[in-house]
Amino acid sequence: MDPSDNGQFRIGAITPTLRYDHRDNALAPTSGYFLSLSWELAEPWLLSQQAPYPIGYDRLIFRGDYFWPVTPDLNWYFSFRSGYEQSLESTINPSDPNDQSGSIPLIKQFALGGLGSLRGLQEQSFNLRQFNIRGSASYANYRTQIDLPFAGSLKFGPFLDAANLNLDQYSLWRNLVYCPGFSFRYLTPVGPVNLDFGFPINPPPGSDTQEFFFSIGII
Repeated sequence: MDPSDNGQFRIGAITPTLRYDHRDNALAPTSGYFLSLSWELAEPWLLSQQAPYPIGYDRLIFRGDYFWPVTPDLNWYFSFRSGYEQSLESTINPSDPNDQSGSIPLIKQFALGGLGSLRGLQEQSFNLRQFNIRGSASYANYRTQIDLPFAGSLKFGPFLDAANLNLDQYSLWRNLVYCPGFSFRYLTPVGPVNLDFGFPINPPPGSDTQEFFFSIGII
């Protein structure tokens, strides 16, 4: 195991969040939209650690979901999710590759894959694979799915997930990874039961694929 994965940090942060929910049903929405915006700030004056190196960063995360009832039995789902984070502490010794000064902690670095971003890749297997990110990182994640009537409360839904993950730049469309697939959803009073099959077209180097996902609730 990489020793950097076992690091112990003290992170003091504030995370104000705004949410607006205009969906017809929070558990099984068929129309409306949901918006969320959060900003996280960590600094030594917020009780993040000062030694052996100071931790300071901020990250902005946005999510927007839209549910379009095309017909009473056919629903189309759109989602856009994005994030940007940057280090706020200066680098003390940039010539030392093991020096973590000024870097964003691994636990706070963006990583994609899995039900929440790219169905077709294992959870968090799409990452920047860089121990000490001292600049910025960003991602853009697009998701769309059409739920078609199949049998009673069971629906069939082809989908397409796409996302990128960039270092020291932000782009809405550059270096996108695509994961098409299809889903079976069984609607229950407490939310849908989902069975998803994703197939990555251009998986990033070093990422792990996973075609099958089982979940309960909105993804």
